[in-house]
Amino acid sequence: MIITRIQGGLGNQMFQYAMGRALSYSQKNKLYLNTLWLEKSVEGHLDRSFLLNNFNIKASIVTQKEFQLFVYGSFWTKFNKQKKTHIKQLVFDDRTA
Repeated sequence: MIITRIQGGLGNQMFQYAMGRALSYSQKNKLYLNTLWLEKSVEGHLDRSFLLNNFNIKASIVTQKEFQLFVYGSFWTKFNKQKKTHIKQLVFDDRTA
């Protein structure tokens, strides 16, 4: 399961979706979008709405319960130990060094 947090305006949402979609494709996992941040009003920030539903996207919206299971479940604990390695591989491709 890949969960991408969606926030900001349309441009940011498109970039966040594209990054999550690429990761889900490479990892062969289903993509979920976390739109919970858009439902909150934050002082000093513009209120934004989910705009990707105007496009033919391949993702599901994650529920609060699914998100909590992901964050606090055993997968997150296991991933947290390895995240530095994963992030390094995603951001800095060792083959180019």
